Amino acid sequence: MRLVDGEEYLTRHEAAERAGVSFGGVTAWIDQGLLEPATALQGGETHVYIKASHLDALVERLWGETRTGIDPTLVWAEEQ
Repeated sequence: MRLVDGEEYLTRHEAAERAGVSFGGVTAWIDQGLLEPATALQGGETHVYIKASHLDALVERLWGETRTGIDPTLVWAEEQ
């Protein structure tokens, strides 16, 4: 976790743990435009961060009070 101007920022791994989803789930949310990543150049490497308040709002919107820990962006095909 990093604090910038009083805002909490999480790595993608931290965001996944906080939301109860996989790293791939967080990456999918970024790719789908559901989360906007912030990037920072540190030691010649680009690091990706997620604003914690945006993650919390997304989780609340997706699961509300009945959060199950299952990523709703995943789709399973019913067996025939």
